[in-house]
Amino acid sequence: MKNFNLRVAVVVNITILGLITALFIGGALTPRGFGIACLAAMVVCGAVWYFALKSFPRPVNANVTRNQSTKMSGKGFYVRVAVILALLVFSAWATKGGPWLPRLIGASVLVLFLIGTLRAPPFPK
Repeated sequence: MKNFNLRVAVVVNITILGLITALFIGGALTPRGFGIACLAAMVVCGAVWYFALKSFPRPVNANVTRNQSTKMSGKGFYVRVAVILALLVFSAWATKGGPWLPRLIGASVLVLFLIGTLRAPPFPK
C-alpha cells in the first residue's frame, strides 16, 4: 500500500510541475514566478517523500554478523566514484567564466551524489 502512496505522490508532483510549465509557456507566469513555483513544488514533494520513506519499517537481518564488513569493494565502486569526480571536473571546466551560483549548485549536487555513493551500503552478492 505504501508503494501505491509513493506512486500517487510522484504522479501528483509531475502533474503540478506540468501545470506550472504550461502556465509559464502560456505567459501566465514570469520566469521568477516559475522558479519560485517549481521550488515550492519540489520542497513539498521532498517533504512528502521524506515522511513517506521515514514510515517504512527498517528490515532486520539476523544473518549479518559483526565481523562482516559494510564497506563496498570492487572495481564497480571505484568506477562510480571516478565517473562522478570526472563529471565534477568536466562541469567546472565546461562552465568556466559563467555565473557562480548555477556552477555551485551543480557542483553541490555532484558532491551529494559522491557522498551518497561513498556512504551506500554494499550490494548483496
